[in-house]
Amino acid sequence: LLGSQGWLATRPSLVNMNRRMTPHDQATASSRASVRRSPALAIQLSLGLACVLALRNSSFLSFVPTRPAWQIAKEPDTGRRQLLASLGVLPAFPAASALALEEYTDQQLGISFRHPLGLQKSQYKGYNIFLRDVLQPMEYIGVKVIDTQRKSLNDVGTPEEVGKKLVADLVPPKAPQEIIKAASFKDQSGRRNDIIEYAYQWVFDDATAKMTGRNKFQAHCKALVTIKNDKEYRVVIGSEEDRWEKRREDYGPAIDTFTIP
Repeated sequence: LLGSQGWLATRPSLVNMNRRMTPHDQATASSRASVRRSPALAIQLSLGLACVLALRNSSFLSFVPTRPAWQIAKEPDTGRRQLLASLGVLPAFPAASALALEEYTDQQLGISFRHPLGLQKSQYKGYNIFLRDVLQPMEYIGVKVIDTQRKSLNDVGTPEEVGKKLVADLVPPKAPQEIIKAASFKDQSGRRNDIIEYAYQWVFDDATAKMTGRNKFQAHCKALVTIKNDKEYRVVIGSEEDRWEKRREDYGPAIDTFTIP
C-alpha cells in the first residue's frame, strides 16, 4: 500500500544508506558512534581501575603479620579462662592475663616460687604443697620437703642416682617407668641442684577414672631436687604425656623461680 518512498520513510537508516552522506552527516554519525561507545568504554575503565585497586589492597598479596607467629601461638585460651572465672577460681580479668604468674610463699617451709594463675590448692599424699589444674587433675605443681642428714646432693651420688631415688619415692613400684634426663647445675650460692625428667604409666583411682572416663594414664614429669639446711626440697611439675609440651612451658617457672632464703 505504501509507495517506495513511503516504505523507505519508515526505515530512516535505509534512507540514509540510499543517499550520499555529506561532510556534516559524516561528522554527526561519528559523534553518535562515539556517544554509543563511550558508556562501554567508561565501564571498561571503571572495571580496570577497580581491579588495580583490589590487587593493590589484596590481603593475600600484601599480607604482613602484625605480630610474630610465636606470639600468636601463645594467645591465651579465652574460653578456658572464662570458664575458670565462672567457677570463681579466677577473677574476670582480660584474657591477656590468663598466663600471668603469681607468687606462692610458704613462710613455714621457707620457700617461694611463681606459678600460673588458676591453679587450685589441694591435698595430695606425700606433698607439702600441691597445686592442681581445675579442669585437668593430672596437671599439677607439687613441692615436697623432707628431713635429711645429707649436706649436699653429692652425698646421694650422680644425677642419675638422684633420679632413681626420686622416681622410686614418687612412682608406684610396679609402674612402667623411664628416666628421660638427669642433669646438675649450681645456683649463685654454689649449691648443687639436679633436674630430673621422667615418665611412667599407671591406673587412675576410682574417683579420677569416673571423672575422666578411662582407667589408665601416661604421665610426664620434671623435678628440681636440692638440699639445704638439713632439708631435701623437691619441686615437681607434671601432666599427661599428650599435654606435656604445653604444660612444660606453663609450669616451668615453678622450677625456674624456686628459692630457699
